[in-house]
Amino acid sequence: MKKLDKPNLYVVARFLDALWWNQKGLKKTRLQMSVRLNYPAFLSYIDWLESHGLIDVQKDENDNDKIFLSQKGKESYKKLVEWIKDTIKDQDF
Repeated sequence: MKKLDKPNLYVVARFLDALWWNQKGLKKTRLQMSVRLNYPAFLSYIDWLESHGLIDVQKDENDNDKIFLSQKGKESYKKLVEWIKDTIKDQDF
């Protein structure tokens, strides 16, 4: 697996957003589909997010990995949303 040196912040935002709206956590396959990455890139981002304390990976009752936002991940998501609101408040979408 390739080490992720410079993550794409749009991709990081997709991870944070998907996990924010799924507070009960997501299995890897579901999260991968949500963030629209190929599996090797997805695993690189999982490693990067976990090493930066943004996600927690836990085992569920069937011994499958389930991914959650950590407290730091939740705070980062809130900051990202506030930044977007402040930055594009005058834009029409």
